[in-house]
Amino acid sequence: MRTTLWIQTAFLFAVGIFITFSQVHNAIIGNLGLMFVALGFATAATIEVLKTKGIGKSNGGSSLQVIVFGAIATAAIVFAAGNDIVSFLILVITFAVFNGLLELKKVSIQKESKLSAFIHFGLVAVLGISGALTGLDPVASTGFFGAYAVILAVHLGITAASPKA
Repeated sequence: MRTTLWIQTAFLFAVGIFITFSQVHNAIIGNLGLMFVALGFATAATIEVLKTKGIGKSNGGSSLQVIVFGAIATAAIVFAAGNDIVSFLILVITFAVFNGLLELKKVSIQKESKLSAFIHFGLVAVLGISGALTGLDPVASTGFFGAYAVILAVHLGITAASPKA
C-alpha cells in the first residue's frame, strides 16, 4: 500500500507543479496533466495487482482500476490534440467520480484508514464540483485540477509517510 501511495504522490506532485508553472492554462495542458495522473494511478494499481496476485486479496488495487485509469489516460492523450475543454471536463469528472468510488470501497476494506479515505473522497468531490461549476472556462478548470493535484499529493504523501500505511 505504501508503494502505491508514493507512486500516486509523485505523479500528482509532478502534475501540480507542471500546471502551476505552465504559462498557458488550456485544455491541452489539462489533458496532459490528467493523462500523467491517470498513468500514475494505473501504474500504482498495476503494482498493487502484481503484489497481491498470489495472496488473493487486494487493498483497492484491481484490474478494473488499471483498465479505467488506462482508458482515461488514453482518452486524455487523444483529446489533448483537439484543445476541447468539454472533453477535458468530462474526463476530469469521470476521474473524480471513479476515484471517489474507489475511496468509498477502501473504507469498507480498511477500517483503520477511514479519516484518510474521507479526506481523499472530499477532495475528489470538490474536484468534481469545481469542474461542474467552472463551466467552459479552461483557465479555471485547469487551475482547479492543478490545485487538486498538489493538495492530493500532499495528503497522500503524509498518508504514505505515516506508520499506519
